[in-house]
Amino acid sequence: MNWKIKGGDLIRFCAEDGTVLFGFLMKPKRETKKVLVHIHGMVDDFYSYPFFSEFAKAALKNGFAFFSVENRGRGVVSLFEREKKNFMAGTAFERFEDCLYDIGGTLKALRKLGFKEFVLSGHSTGCQKATYYLSKRRVDDIGGLLLLGPADDRNCMKKDMGKNSAKAIGISKKMVRSGRGGEFVPKSYFESPISASRFYSILKKPSNEGDVFDYTLKKLKAFGKIRTNILVVFGSKDRYLTMSLGKMERKLKESSKNAKSFQFLTIQGSTHSFHSREKQLGKAVGKWLQKIG
Repeated sequence: MNWKIKGGDLIRFCAEDGTVLFGFLMKPKRETKKVLVHIHGMVDDFYSYPFFSEFAKAALKNGFAFFSVENRGRGVVSLFEREKKNFMAGTAFERFEDCLYDIGGTLKALRKLGFKEFVLSGHSTGCQKATYYLSKRRVDDIGGLLLLGPADDRNCMKKDMGKNSAKAIGISKKMVRSGRGGEFVPKSYFESPISASRFYSILKKPSNEGDVFDYTLKKLKAFGKIRTNILVVFGSKDRYLTMSLGKMERKLKESSKNAKSFQFLTIQGSTHSFHSREKQLGKAVGKWLQKIG
């Protein structure tokens, strides 16, 4: 499915640590200082998801520019440039906490372009990154947080591994502590290529990454620090659900007491990627953007 909106600019900029990143910026016909910033999830990218087209339309129709931006979790294994030298990242090798640099650099670049009001959006693990950023950085010009499918990465992975999960966590811990964190976890424990450091970063307790949306925890501490308007959207057929949507909604609502507003929405028949339900997602996002202004 192609993007069905013409016009936009490919923007090259740097994260706060100098890592070169790219994003695609689209502006409405009428000049605006508001922009919806979208952060992709694990192994994804900033341009190929089918819902981007309807997502962008919703933003533009409601007076927001739309900026879909990459982060160093792009692809499974990817090369990135920093200070004219390449380094390996991608989902398999990225350090989760570096999302602070990626998002911080993104907002800095957009401010230089004249934008003054921001809504952060994340899909899948992009939700963890956006939430973690807002829990660590006090940013007064962010008027909303949009979370699309904020799944529990830790318990999703444990569910996939089944009875092997405890042993796999122990092996990754030993690999990290013996200086082998850059090596892949054996395929017999986890099929997708992932370094022991990234694997253990998600699964260990406590963890900056794994704790963000571990719905089995007593409190979602990072989410509880969010003070802006929040919209959470799940598909009823999201394959990464580890418990009922009702339980997840209650946990999120209980943890959102500091938020300016909180809304939880389920799109019936939708998958984790909102396949074939893109228009419903676009309409829901548009209504929320109109509401928070």
